Amino acid sequence: MEQGNEAAGPTERSARLAHAYDAVAASLCAGLLRLSQTRVVYCTTQIVLLRFRTASPPISFDNADPRLADILNDLSGVGYSDFDGYRYVTGCSLLVYATALFDSFLSGTSGFLLTLHPKALGESCQLTVQELLNATSKYDAVNQAVRRRVRSLSFETFLERLRFLNRTFGLGITLDADEHSELEHCSTLRNAVVHDQASFVVDLDDKGEISVRQDKCFRHPTPVGSDELASALKVYLSVCRRIYIAVMSKVLKVPTELQGSLATAFLPPESRQINLPLAEAKDQ
Repeated sequence: MEQGNEAAGPTERSARLAHAYDAVAASLCAGLLRLSQTRVVYCTTQIVLLRFRTASPPISFDNADPRLADILNDLSGVGYSDFDGYRYVTGCSLLVYATALFDSFLSGTSGFLLTLHPKALGESCQLTVQELLNATSKYDAVNQAVRRRVRSLSFETFLERLRFLNRTFGLGITLDADEHSELEHCSTLRNAVVHDQASFVVDLDDKGEISVRQDKCFRHPTPVGSDELASALKVYLSVCRRIYIAVMSKVLKVPTELQGSLATAFLPPESRQINLPLAEAKDQ
């Protein structure tokens, strides 16, 4: 990287690189916006249904605009079981999407830094003859190697991926015991939501016969409560914010006052975050 007079501001190349990394951050911010919009609509839907169902006396369709009567009639057709299923699936989906945003930001950051410093791929990184022949240039070959490395990193745990960033690029990201535990819990819960929605287990009994037993709630195999989603978002945003600041300040050497808005506007401190609670899905 070019060396410039830091007092006069970052070099043109540094500014260009900072802009490139802001593009990685922008994808995260767009996802966070979609997530927030979804939570608002979800909470609004809950409120409307609950107000409609608990209205006393019941809302009358008499003398209503026929179009409004149709809408109210549709609402009256949503039973508890329907709403409970919607609430359960939405809670699971929000956690999976929030985790996907964190996952993608880690991958985007790793890809950016490896592209910036290809030597960090290590001596063990090798290209096949076919890959070299298919590459349109040496830079295309590097791009292929980076993508393959980022893909392999995506199979590691979040904690291992943070260690890779710290060890390879000196980001210095530290986690306290609670954050360490929360990242592990979030990853485990996300995997359970994605891979373990079965309520029954089929195995062999003591006599070697096929048996079926229920080991999870039939209606909510892996419930995700509002507290779990809020905790996941809190640790994800906190870690992403620190990664962004570390890349900008330690790798790109961008002065704090010239860094992008991610650190202050898009990922605000916890005291400024808005928490929209999910209605809990109780096991039956």
